[in-house]
Amino acid sequence: MSLLSCAGLQKTFPNGTVALRGVDLEIEPGEIRALVGANGAGKSTMIKIVSGAVPPSAGELRWKGRPVTWHSPRDANRDGLSTLHQHVELVSTLSIEDNVFLRDAGLWRNSRARRRRFVELADSVGLAHLDPGKPVSELAVAERQMVGMLQALEGDPQLIIMDEPTAALAGHERALVFDVVRRLKEAGRAVVYVSHLLDEVRDLSDTITVLRDGRVVWDGRNSDISDAELVREIVGRDVSELDHYDSVLRADAPVVVRAADVGARAETNRVSLEVRAGEVVGIAGLLGSGRSTLLRSMFGDVKRVGELRILDKPVGRTPAAAMRSGVALVPEDRVAEGLVSDWSIAANTSLPSLARLSRGRVLPKRRAERELAETAVRALGIRAQSTATPVNSLSGGNAQKVLLAKWLLSKPALLLLDEPTQGVDVGAKAEIRACIKDSASDGLSVIVVSSEFDQLLAMCDRILVLRRGAIVADLPNNREVTEPLLMALASGL
Repeated sequence: MSLLSCAGLQKTFPNGTVALRGVDLEIEPGEIRALVGANGAGKSTMIKIVSGAVPPSAGELRWKGRPVTWHSPRDANRDGLSTLHQHVELVSTLSIEDNVFLRDAGLWRNSRARRRRFVELADSVGLAHLDPGKPVSELAVAERQMVGMLQALEGDPQLIIMDEPTAALAGHERALVFDVVRRLKEAGRAVVYVSHLLDEVRDLSDTITVLRDGRVVWDGRNSDISDAELVREIVGRDVSELDHYDSVLRADAPVVVRAADVGARAETNRVSLEVRAGEVVGIAGLLGSGRSTLLRSMFGDVKRVGELRILDKPVGRTPAAAMRSGVALVPEDRVAEGLVSDWSIAANTSLPSLARLSRGRVLPKRRAERELAETAVRALGIRAQSTATPVNSLSGGNAQKVLLAKWLLSKPALLLLDEPTQGVDVGAKAEIRACIKDSASDGLSVIVVSSEFDQLLAMCDRILVLRRGAIVADLPNNREVTEPLLMALASGL
């Protein structure tokens, strides 16, 4: 008997958007099922329906053979289904242990029993190293993800849905997640693993379900489909031509950006680098290498030491001063820092350009704001009903394009990109890379951080390897530079 059975699931939202079109799915005990698809394919809606967050418009859910109607995630939790979301929501002021048992705090009045349960739970999935009393506010991204995983496992679920659990993690942190997934399988639990990282899908899953435009277009065993076939099923086309790296840098391109001993005041290491007009410079580094901190210090988001110059003019040490000098930063967390989620595409893309659009007015001219957004929608291939569409109704890939457009429309001299292709599907990755390279061909200088080294190899003219806050290699991007080489340099092997 299947653990979870979905039959004919459909979902149409009040605005007329059809997200699911008759999806059938069977999950067996002890199975690792990968759920993949392009942004907007219906994965998020599928997860919400199965976890009880939203009701289907039609179709049926069966849990262990009996029909169920879950009105909330708590209902699903009670029956034995739990969800680990991509963006883990924790209470920063509470400890790791408090967060793990937050949903059932009333059941754990005995602190000693709760501590024993925490130790037992953490040990069962190889996370015994976590300090239960440590405040969540002091945790790195990878550690927060592990706490979210323990929270999802706390009720001893039989099926765990993991939505992009490694999207914000580097290679060695991902290995911890893989170990947890395999331990769950050995214990007879089922996992629905949602990921845009196809190497993870291939390594972990027993079976794969591909969604496209709200329909299941492929469903079967992992071993029955090739990498090329899987990509074609996901995007509905061949993206190989977009994946080919083709440098656009001119040999005589002038130096635009000079950084001398730049870094965050709170850190000890300093970085010096140069970027030419039209050059895309990649920074390869593992989590904790200082890659994001370097970009934030250049933007003035953290206190900076050292000297940063653009076109031989000094750049101020605040975000406002950096923006006046032509520096733009696309942050890693588009939800919390990059976009105002309930605002429209037009309102978001116009934010850095308000002074130009307002021309002395308190608010920007709506027509100018709309025309600017329409330019971005066309240029980046943003899929939305109109520029009035709220950003929180877009898929992850389209939301990322809005964030990229927001800063490109400000016409910067230096664009700093922190994980621009993180958590988006293979087709959107290719489109974002193409947009970055097109912008560079117009003379824009770009520095891009990515934990996905294959993405750096597909878009950069040069790659710097950062380890413990210091540049340990400066490599021209040619066929001799490979992912294993970058990983070895970044990890100190």
